[in-house]
Amino acid sequence: MPGGDKFGLVARKIDDRDVPNANLVFGRLRDLPVATAVFAERIMRMLAAMVVAKDTNANHKALSASMPAER
Repeated sequence: MPGGDKFGLVARKIDDRDVPNANLVFGRLRDLPVATAVFAERIMRMLAAMVVAKDTNANHKALSASMPAER
């Protein structure tokens, strides 16, 4: 799939009337197969990195907007 962000993911806005917002929660089962645990850990790290990048970008934009323009 062409395009996307640095992770190759593409986001599409979904109308809240179709699907309400919710939090994604990861749980851990005992005796989880190693491959499954590694996959879940990778997904959690990638999502966490995306949130940090989004927050950093939003903070940067807010900071830039609040600074006076250079002459």
